Amino acid sequence: MRRRSPFSLRLWLFFVPALCSCSTMTTPVLRHETGEALGAKRIKVAAKYESSRIYTFVPSGSPVNGIPQEGQIFQGSLFGLQGTVGVMQRIDFQLGWFLSYHGAGWRVGGKYQILRKNRLAVAGMLGYGAYSSSGTVSYFTAMQPLEIDQTLSANTVDLSIPVSYRLTSGVAAYSGLMLFRSGITGTAGGVSVSGLTFDLGSNLGFRLNMDQYEADIEAAFLRIYDPFVDGYRIVPYVGVSVGIIF
Repeated sequence: MRRRSPFSLRLWLFFVPALCSCSTMTTPVLRHETGEALGAKRIKVAAKYESSRIYTFVPSGSPVNGIPQEGQIFQGSLFGLQGTVGVMQRIDFQLGWFLSYHGAGWRVGGKYQILRKNRLAVAGMLGYGAYSSSGTVSYFTAMQPLEIDQTLSANTVDLSIPVSYRLTSGVAAYSGLMLFRSGITGTAGGVSVSGLTFDLGSNLGFRLNMDQYEADIEAAFLRIYDPFVDGYRIVPYVGVSVGIIF
């Protein structure tokens, strides 16, 4: 039997949450955006598949409370379709739809190109999204795993500052800071729950341009609050996107 190398095993474990997770409330993390604006009167349609942020809520007094959970409890998966329109030379308008195993949502946003100098570009992005889902999440306890039914809705405001650099005419690298503010309401285990989260992170991606076609691969790390240990942890996310420009 062939054994996996340590590198391929780590890579496999990194992608497993994006491919297999089927937990409840999940929202997009990755932006798939460089610092360059699309340009006036141009339209782009892109499809994306990526790991996403899961929000975990358990009723007060549940045996799950105080029990450390694995990192993938905060990682789900989403399929997304986004349309972008170049309203002006430096301003883009974005509208996206997202579908997960247990729910769906949408996001509307905009991008303003702040700087474009030679190969360097810097932009600012602001967006708002609404998402809902219903399903069951399995948690570790001191005894045996416990499944809790959750029906949640989230409203998210996101702010990001993508900075990109053209390595060649057809390849660009991009990175930047990201901030997410999410308000979540719903029920967990038949009990009403609500919460407000602030997640700060950074991403790194690469874009390949071929005529009117684009392809992105991107990874991000978010600093999120872990209620099971009453502290913060760094959670990775990864995804791909392909698009066409008209």
